Amino acid sequence: MLSHSPSAPPPSSSAAAIAAAAQQHQPSPRRTSFTSGRSKKRTTSSSTTTPPRPRTANAALPEYRPGARDAYMAQRFHLGPFAHYHTLGREGKGSFQVSEIFQVILNGPTLTPSPDERDTFLREVVNDLGHSSTGGKWDVRTRLSALSTMKTLGRSALGTSSLASTPSLSVLLAAAHLSPTPAGSAHTRKKSKDKERERDDPLEEDAQREAMTVLANTLLLHEGARARLAELGAGQGCAGLLELPNIASETHFLAARILFLLTASSSPLILDLVESHSIANTIHARIQQYTPAITGKTAPPPRAREFVTDLLKATFNIMLYYPALRERDGEKPASGHQVAGERWDSRFDKLLNPLLRLLLDLPTSPSPSPPLPAPLPQVLHVLLSFPISPLLPIWTRPASPSPPPTTTSSTTSSAASAALNRLSRTFSSSRPSSPTRAPPHIVARRLLALVDDVTGRFWPGAEEVDRAEVKRRAASTGVDVEETCPPLVLVLRNLIAEDEGARKVVKEALGLVDVDRTIAMEKRADLTGRLARLLSSSLFPSTKTAVGELLFAVCDSDARVLTETIGYGNAAGFLFSKGLLAAPSSQHPSTSTSTSDRPINPITGTFDSAPSSDPLADLSEAEKEAEAEKLFFLFDRLNRTGVVKVDNPIREAVESGRFEELGDGEEGEKERLEREERETEAEAQREMREWRSRKEGGK
Repeated sequence: MLSHSPSAPPPSSSAAAIAAAAQQHQPSPRRTSFTSGRSKKRTTSSSTTTPPRPRTANAALPEYRPGARDAYMAQRFHLGPFAHYHTLGREGKGSFQVSEIFQVILNGPTLTPSPDERDTFLREVVNDLGHSSTGGKWDVRTRLSALSTMKTLGRSALGTSSLASTPSLSVLLAAAHLSPTPAGSAHTRKKSKDKERERDDPLEEDAQREAMTVLANTLLLHEGARARLAELGAGQGCAGLLELPNIASETHFLAARILFLLTASSSPLILDLVESHSIANTIHARIQQYTPAITGKTAPPPRAREFVTDLLKATFNIMLYYPALRERDGEKPASGHQVAGERWDSRFDKLLNPLLRLLLDLPTSPSPSPPLPAPLPQVLHVLLSFPISPLLPIWTRPASPSPPPTTTSSTTSSAASAALNRLSRTFSSSRPSSPTRAPPHIVARRLLALVDDVTGRFWPGAEEVDRAEVKRRAASTGVDVEETCPPLVLVLRNLIAEDEGARKVVKEALGLVDVDRTIAMEKRADLTGRLARLLSSSLFPSTKTAVGELLFAVCDSDARVLTETIGYGNAAGFLFSKGLLAAPSSQHPSTSTSTSDRPINPITGTFDSAPSSDPLADLSEAEKEAEAEKLFFLFDRLNRTGVVKVDNPIREAVESGRFEELGDGEEGEKERLEREERETEAEAQREMREWRSRKEGGK
């Protein structure tokens, strides 16, 4: 019991200044006393009395002038809200008493409890929330405040380990309504939950979302909590929520976030979700439901884009781990096809078309925003898990989405909803329609356009790929080049490796059918030039490998065709990493990638300069004589100095009569040349004598 009187302990130092500044605005402590948060009868010496405070769960404090509320709270909880909560005891923790404490933590001055103090307080609150004698008596507003307080204090890994314990997770799981759904059909579960949702107080939904947020934060900060929560059935509870189309998009988002964290590692939960809860059907339904909103065709509900992003992350985890779990269980997936060495399961076939529609319909963002906004990167990661050949008709021409089914909010009456559904079925049955198919190879064209856009953002023009500016430019948009480019390039590579039509489209778009040999491939400023330069990158190894695989697939997975197309110098590093390095091809490749008959340099991939039959054809007679004289003097000088002993080819030519005699008008020029020769010879002899003298002196 606390009673503020002149003899009461002073406020804590952190609130003393506020209390002193607002003292003039405060009621006299002799006129009012509080016991456990309840107001008693006031006795005053004057005829003016202050009416008692209402005793509702979320009652507002008396109206004070600015600063008075903080000062009041400083005196009210002079021990601090955390210690005061502990002193109440379980019997004194009614809705009104604890609500005041929670409001101080949520709305008062910023508090910085120590990790031990934070952990002790969170453990006590979650225990009280789950105990029937306390939390069972709290009204919905108090429970909402308690969960909001846990969310606020639970955003750090320090001092929150108590939330990751099994008892705390059980309490939070119950508060989030994520207990496993009893056995029964999906339709029955959906119908019963819809009816329950219609009767729910909106504050109950807020409390549910706060509890789910606390769980999501705990799973993110404490990995050990994931296995414990999965054993408690949270994954099945999230799958049940995702089955419901009419609940709030924020609830869908939190369910997808928890499911993503629970499936971040291989566990039996994934097997159960796929085989017992038909999670593939649920994911398919939710993607189709939210695609119009995130592609701009309808107004997006709150957190719609974040929901699809986290749902695709969970989808990737499930598709990654399920085949190995199934084979470890001694069973084979429903399909014999393999993706990355793992057997494919046909349960996931239905997800390909809505994912391709997302790829085609999601807009890219202009610079300086990230070139691939969420959920495009997640779509690409999931598409990497799909086989090509068995689903080639969908990859080639995905169907346009059918109009989404009419859904009603939780506030719409079930009778009106049923009437609308019957009317919709009547009209749809009277005029059957088939889905519209996209143009052929639209997926390959879209992927190539994205590759061009992304690489053009990072490496504009003919810029060197390994410049430090590239990473700084990417970091300014919050993008990691090595996380963005490889999945995009590899999805395109997988498609053209198994689809000859798509391969032809990409090869023509890159200009590799009739290659321009007048300029080196790596010096071009277009997409083809960027790809060729990336083959020699040392700063982006993953992107380099992905680009090499793409160009290798474009060239029919033939090392010889690759070197003939882009040049041996560009392809050598990639081929060496694949163990396919061989000698460069001849200058006249057998596979024509150019309409010209000119010889091609096998190293650079460009045209060789045409060699002339006569190297002296472009010289005048005077220039030819000057060159011959230079050679004559050089050979003669070498013979006289004793460096080498060779026959002078110019002297032989003169003696054999292969040089014409000079005319009389040229005698003066001849004498000048002879004089220069004698001078040069004398200078050479002098230099030789000096060299010999230095050599003998050194001995």
